[in-house]
Amino acid sequence: MLGWMVELPFAGLIFVAMAAATAANLYSTDGTALWAILLTPGAERVDVRARQTAWLLAVGPIALVVTVVLTAGSGQTWAWPLVLSLLPAMLGGGGAGVVVLASVFALIPGTDPQKRGNNPLSLGEKGGDAMGLSRTCCWPACR
Repeated sequence: MLGWMVELPFAGLIFVAMAAATAANLYSTDGTALWAILLTPGAERVDVRARQTAWLLAVGPIALVVTVVLTAGSGQTWAWPLVLSLLPAMLGGGGAGVVVLASVFALIPGTDPQKRGNNPLSLGEKGGDAMGLSRTCCWPACR
């Protein structure tokens, strides 16, 4: 809107960073279902890979379309090698990897699903405590 075309090629990368930040606490909403994963031998690896794959399938195509369309539309041809090399790195390590790492390393327990209500705005034991679970995780601050 301001005519700054230089930033448009980086919109896909910013989208990936924001998607990773909003999913940085994905294990907190599992509640007691997390015990089924932890007590089943070998299920942890499968669960982590499945969550990473699901995150990549949800975020990857959108990020690719946003990157290609806005880079082409901006006319910034110098940005093609940069954004097309950074996008897979952001999706793999910066996205799918950090989402699970932050979820396990700095887990913030949420309300057990059986105790949540249907109204996300209600308070109390049957309140909708599932709102606002996402957070931005910077590596030194997670410790």
